[in-house]
Amino acid sequence: MKSLIIIVMIALSLLGCHGTDVSSDSYWLKQPGDRSKTVIIFIHGVLGDSHETWATGTGKPEWPDIVFNDKQLQPVDVYAVGYKSGPLARTSNIEEIAVSMLRSIEDEQIFKRYDNVVFVVHSMGGLITKRMLRMLQVNTPESFHKVKSVIFFSTPAQGADLAAMAKWISNNPQFENMKPSDFNPFLQVLDNDWNSLLRARTVDAPFPKSYCAYETEALWPVIVVPRSGSERGCDETPVAFARNHSTIVKPLSADDEIHKYLRARILESLSTDDKIPQRVVIKLVKPDGSLIKAGDNVRSGDQYAIEIHTRKPAWFYVFNIDSTGYRERYFPNGDVAGLQYEPVTSLRVPGDPQKFMTLDNNTGIERLYFFVLENADQQLEKEHHAVGITARVALDNAITTKTRGAYVSPQKISTSGETILSSKGDSATDILIFEHKP
Repeated sequence: MKSLIIIVMIALSLLGCHGTDVSSDSYWLKQPGDRSKTVIIFIHGVLGDSHETWATGTGKPEWPDIVFNDKQLQPVDVYAVGYKSGPLARTSNIEEIAVSMLRSIEDEQIFKRYDNVVFVVHSMGGLITKRMLRMLQVNTPESFHKVKSVIFFSTPAQGADLAAMAKWISNNPQFENMKPSDFNPFLQVLDNDWNSLLRARTVDAPFPKSYCAYETEALWPVIVVPRSGSERGCDETPVAFARNHSTIVKPLSADDEIHKYLRARILESLSTDDKIPQRVVIKLVKPDGSLIKAGDNVRSGDQYAIEIHTRKPAWFYVFNIDSTGYRERYFPNGDVAGLQYEPVTSLRVPGDPQKFMTLDNNTGIERLYFFVLENADQQLEKEHHAVGITARVALDNAITTKTRGAYVSPQKISTSGETILSSKGDSATDILIFEHKP
């Protein structure tokens, strides 16, 4: 009995943690001028917090600071997430933390402001991240595709024996959620969902990458998360480090082997993005949030907004030619949807989310021209209002030029309401048509 009590107390001392409840604040490290398009998100584990988990000692740099100041990674922003996790008192379980944390990350506008999102997670933080990404994949795939990688450090993918012991004297449900997976339906479902997420990746959409590292030294007499408990759902062979469960996330400097490993994985996942083609999805969204689909009756007075989502940042040019031959540039247009000063991955026309375009009384075929380009195009910026067949010919010629001489046949709205544009490398151009009825 004495031995069991000692082991349980070790379980409650994971990470060299506190004897009282921990509720740490999330915080940002941001490059000046909003110039970063990549954010690194740190998520600690059970009994950890957003500072001490990553710190080697008072007054010394924490890992988020080391990443932020690493010249080989710059410019990147860093967001260290905190949440409540105590040794004895009841608090939120992993599912509850994942739901609230994902909402917090979305409220921080992370998936709108950044093109690349990388998660660095320790221990139970990895389980939280897996659950968040599964929800993100199902509910907001446009945001999910911005997640380039997750780097797991000593995450108990198969549970931990110490957690099973700790739950006997603790009311914290997080320990119950981390007991060995053979007796843990929560971890079984989480593992199945994570593997399904990884299998859904394709050559053209290979994200998120999944990397795993684990400890080989004991924290007191126990290795908290050995290789056998951490190796599920990894893209490469898990990497061992001669650290314990606490020190595996406490590099001393940018020259520490732990940080070099992390830096290489971040750069590797970001460089993969350069090798895959552009992907562009167009949606015509009604005021009630539903999509205009193939076969829908679109009539005078109906309203819609154009939404464009891309895999890679791009320059956007959007034109409309109605049945009378009148041509209007929808974007860039300071009066309708604003201007563009740098490549982005999403666009809404009109720019104001409360506004929509209203179809006039000129019925017939509406033609929407989309240019999603790797580089800005000064000629398209000059094309604006015009009427007649010459206006249409000019845009048809521009489409042909951007596709290296290939003819682009206009396509109808897809049956799902999400139309994928024809792409060539990092650019995509297309003509989308629909019938405007009386």
